[in-house]
Amino acid sequence: MNTARLRLFIFLFFALLFGSVQAGQKTEPATPAAKGRKVYTGSGGCVACHARDGAPIVQGAPNFRDAGWQRKKTDAQLARSIREGKGTMPKHAGPESDIPALVAYVRSLAVVQTNRPQK
Repeated sequence: MNTARLRLFIFLFFALLFGSVQAGQKTEPATPAAKGRKVYTGSGGCVACHARDGAPIVQGAPNFRDAGWQRKKTDAQLARSIREGKGTMPKHAGPESDIPALVAYVRSLAVVQTNRPQK
């Protein structure tokens, strides 16, 4: 085998090896809210009572889209409700590291209400 072919073979071998290692690695979402969305819509089970957009599905569930409701709740209050459960909502069964991400995602669901002049 000549040197050029050997170099090409070695290059392709390592390129394929490196590429397959990269493809097998799990990547974390870029932001806490993105991680929270993944948990909220997946393993967290939140969408059973809260729609993907934060609107309540079951009676008594808060509307996460409501900016007024959001202003009344601190991050600590949200985290506590997620961690310990509240009313019929069960406590979060996932890792503690999910909780700040879930809070960030719930915060991202608030619909910004603008003050528009009355016509």
